[in-house]
Amino acid sequence: MGKVIITLRVLPEDQSIEINNLLEKINEKISKIGGKYLQHYLKPIAFGISALEIKFVYPDKEFKEEEFIEEINSIEGISSAEIVNVTLSSL
Repeated sequence: MGKVIITLRVLPEDQSIEINNLLEKINEKISKIGGKYLQHYLKPIAFGISALEIKFVYPDKEFKEEEFIEEINSIEGISSAEIVNVTLSSL
C-alpha cells in the first residue's frame, strides 16, 4: 500500500497563540488517525498574520477529511483549518 503526503493549513485565532502548543495538539490528532508528522513551517498571510502549514504522511487509504478537519477545528486557539495539498509519496 502506498502513502500520501498531506499538507494541512491552520490559521490561529490570533498571533498571541503559542504555535508550539498548537503544533503539539495537532500532532496528537495526526497520530490518532494513523498519520506521521513530517515538518511544519509558518507561511506569512498578511498584516503580521501567519498560517501554520504542517506536512504529514498518511497511508493511501480512505481519508475522512471532514472528520479530521472538525477534530483540528475543535482545538482551542484555532480559527480555521483546511487541507491544501495531497500528493503521492515515495517515502
